Amino acid sequence: MKKAIFKKFFIVIIIASIISCFVSYFINSKTFYDNTVQNMIYSIKLLDHNIDYSKNLQLQIETLNPITMTPDTRITIINKDGHVLADTSVDNISSMDNHISREEIADTIKNGYGDSVRTSKTTNKQMLYVSYTSNKNSNYIIRLAINFTGIGNYLDIFIPAILLSLIVAVAISSILARKFSKTITEPLSEISSELIKIQNNTSDFHFHQYQYDELNQIVISTAKLSDTINKTMKKLKREKNKIDYILNNMIEGFLLLDNNQNVLSINNSAKEMLECKNVVLGQNITRFTQKLQLLNAIDDAIKNKERIVFDLNLNDDRVCSIRITSVQKNIISSSYGGVAIIMVDVTSDRNTRQMRQEFFSNVSHELKTPITSIQGFAELLESGIITDEKTTKDFLSKIKKETKNMTSLINDILMISKLESRVNEVCFTDTKIKPIINDILSTYSSIAQLRNININTYCEDITFYSNPQQMQQLFSNLIGNAIKYNIDNGKIFIGCYSDKDNLIFNIKDTGIGIPKNAQERVFERFYRVDKGRSRKMGGTGLGLSIVKHIVQFYNGQISLKSEINKGTEITVTLPKTKSNT
Repeated sequence: MKKAIFKKFFIVIIIASIISCFVSYFINSKTFYDNTVQNMIYSIKLLDHNIDYSKNLQLQIETLNPITMTPDTRITIINKDGHVLADTSVDNISSMDNHISREEIADTIKNGYGDSVRTSKTTNKQMLYVSYTSNKNSNYIIRLAINFTGIGNYLDIFIPAILLSLIVAVAISSILARKFSKTITEPLSEISSELIKIQNNTSDFHFHQYQYDELNQIVISTAKLSDTINKTMKKLKREKNKIDYILNNMIEGFLLLDNNQNVLSINNSAKEMLECKNVVLGQNITRFTQKLQLLNAIDDAIKNKERIVFDLNLNDDRVCSIRITSVQKNIISSSYGGVAIIMVDVTSDRNTRQMRQEFFSNVSHELKTPITSIQGFAELLESGIITDEKTTKDFLSKIKKETKNMTSLINDILMISKLESRVNEVCFTDTKIKPIINDILSTYSSIAQLRNININTYCEDITFYSNPQQMQQLFSNLIGNAIKYNIDNGKIFIGCYSDKDNLIFNIKDTGIGIPKNAQERVFERFYRVDKGRSRKMGGTGLGLSIVKHIVQFYNGQISLKSEINKGTEITVTLPKTKSNT
């Protein structure tokens, strides 16, 4: 830019200098022309003073010619009628034309003097003619003529001056152009360097005051623009940080792709679900996951511009609900659209749904059996076929037993429901644990004696802030199972004690044991290891599930150890609350 400004400024000055020289040349030429005319008039006056018009005019002008302006000056005397009376360049005067129509003669007759430039017919040269009316005798006109080539007459005078002027102009213009270009380019360079700082998000920049108001206006506008850009960038950065914080702290996975399936944005949850930690933005999604169900759904959503919802099984047995929504091109970019993907972990929901379905199925099955029995016995009694009093009492006893089983099942279901929903109406009090365990042992004592099961008990006098009914359910189910699933002549060891922070209940039996593949499932609702034996024992299949829910209700822990034909050991640890300390 500096060279361009220098070049153009230099050319402008040179052109201006040349024009100035030519204008000066023409002005000075006119001045020289006028001075020449005046000098010729002055010479005419001298001639007029020395001429005697009563004598031979031809002889006189030839005598006076050497003292005129130049050696080849032509002198002509003409009367008022335009007849040539004498001429230093013509031998035969009579052969000359009448000069009344000559421009300078016509002007002289009219104004007293005249001048003109033309090619002489006599000498065939370009001449300057100046004529003047005689002061001695107004009937005569004296005319001088000299060789005159116009501007060329003064070239020998003006060429050195013009050349000198051009040299000086070139030197001065070079200096001025260099200085002028510097005064423009240096501020622009400074402004440019400061703008680079703005581009690099650097707020430490300074502008100077320049001698040109236009540059100062640029500086002011740039400073304002820079301030606006910085504020906008800071605002955008804050908003971006907010969005990044929200996205990266979302439990749900978020993924944004363009129409070419290139990753534009992805949060931490999506990376964890897709098991792709080192995602590079701008690369294709196929580089980070090979789940065909997901990739096909993305492809369909982009092609058909539609919303797609489906479940995706993850590698760690989790289930993720995928929602793919088409995004307009103006939202992502001016040229390309894309899709937004929301990934929600619904494993718990799907498991709960499955458990709910299994629960209703099991409840229906468990209720169907006693209801069918009751209905059958009731129909037989109603029909009158049964007349034997003993058989009738037996049927009524069975109906009562089945009704009791149904009641027990319903009570257990209600208990689990309350524990799962954590009903706030549960009443807590300082509960004596030892009396509850003794009452439960007393209830099961007849069954234990019948099967000759030896029960060893160690129970400290413990007061635990809890709901007495829940504690009774907890210990009753554990002790009942230890008796029901024990062998004849077996043993049971019961320990209940406390340490600084917990109440600990331990029960160990020498019963049939639980297979390893069933140990993780025995706390599920309606799960039975041996369904035939469980039904024979009269269980509902909810006992250990109730135990698990009660332990969870008190934020406790339960552990199970068991071996086939060797027995089972269960330990329950319940943390003490402030009311227990």
